Amino acid sequence: MTGDLLLSTSFEHLLCCPHCKGTYLHQYKYEIFDRAEDAREGNHVVVDGSDVTINRSMEGNPSARRDGLKIYFTCEGCEENPTLLITQHKGQTFLQFE
Repeated sequence: MTGDLLLSTSFEHLLCCPHCKGTYLHQYKYEIFDRAEDAREGNHVVVDGSDVTINRSMEGNPSARRDGLKIYFTCEGCEENPTLLITQHKGQTFLQFE
């Protein structure tokens, strides 16, 4: 999926659904991956509603070598469930939808 990730208005920037370009996205789950560079294990925290899970697995980390974040959404406009990935590589931070 390509296209604009953000819709800019005069005061704010809104995330756009990668499927329908709507701006009514609701966050419902978060995954945080924290590790030393290239480490096979680290801290993996999942917050899903009132449930919190913590483990050492890096399985599912959107970053091949460093820290990563996943934010899961539902979209009011098309009922898809896009996931925003935040990764870093060589000092740069990347945003993309999965």
